[in-house]
Amino acid sequence: IFGTKYGSVDSEFVVPGENEITKVPDGIAHYLEHKMFDQPDGSNVFDKFSKYGGEANAFTSFNMTAYLFSATGQLWGNPLYDWRAMEKDGFSWWKARMASCAALYDLIRIDHFIGVVNYYAIPAGEDTAMNGRWMLGPGEKLLNAIGPALGNKKIIAEDLGVVTPAVRQLLRKSGYPGMKLMEFAFDSDSKNENLPCHFEKNMVIYGGTHDNETLAGFFGPGQSRRMLRFARRYLNVSQNVQIPWALIRAGYASCADTAVFQLQDLMGLDNRARINTPSTLGGNWCWRLVKGQLSDDLAVKIRDLVELYGR
Repeated sequence: IFGTKYGSVDSEFVVPGENEITKVPDGIAHYLEHKMFDQPDGSNVFDKFSKYGGEANAFTSFNMTAYLFSATGQLWGNPLYDWRAMEKDGFSWWKARMASCAALYDLIRIDHFIGVVNYYAIPAGEDTAMNGRWMLGPGEKLLNAIGPALGNKKIIAEDLGVVTPAVRQLLRKSGYPGMKLMEFAFDSDSKNENLPCHFEKNMVIYGGTHDNETLAGFFGPGQSRRMLRFARRYLNVSQNVQIPWALIRAGYASCADTAVFQLQDLMGLDNRARINTPSTLGGNWCWRLVKGQLSDDLAVKIRDLVELYGR
């Protein structure tokens, strides 16, 4: 792990040997996250490292920018369900869990839905993820079992990640709406499934989730010119600062049945209002909305979108 104590809250510093305070724009830490290991030829060490089977991950928190390089995979240490034992008793634990959730919530989201189809299992006691293997999940058997426990409540399938044909097939059979993240829509081309032109009605779309940067932070100074140029072109705006609200408008205007945007994004806040940075300790889940932050002007803007696009 390589890290430096320079995070999203740091916008002022003193250059060694000088006395004056230098102020930098918000988002510089995120910019450094992307640029610190860039090479003169445009390549970076992350790309080179991956060619040899390694993994690299960068993250910025409120007080740190760090890089994790690993050649042994990610070991989360989470226990696995004993699917065979659960199937023998008719998935009773799952039925009880879903019935309990249905009594509290109108919508229930199954995170890591891909794991219902297949999951990566690592033997207990291993120090790395190298000796794991892919296993089949319970698939349709589990969904058939929990269906009656839901009553008239609905499920959202968090199908983010490597979506295989088997995952797509199970999602279609279940009738559950899947998810799309608009923040990820502009890193390739017009075939990107997170673009509004590919949305379907039975779908829940997000600007980003609690694990992502805010829209203002993501499309800030540290983002690649190529991505920003594509986003401006697709959303029909001329300035980068216009991208977040244009993206929100595009989400509301889409055919997707449900559109979800974080309050931080509706307020246009930068990464200092980010909820969580995965695989990090400290500084997460700290942002709070305080009295006086909301305004009548914002309420009018949101109401206009809701009324205009029939939300």
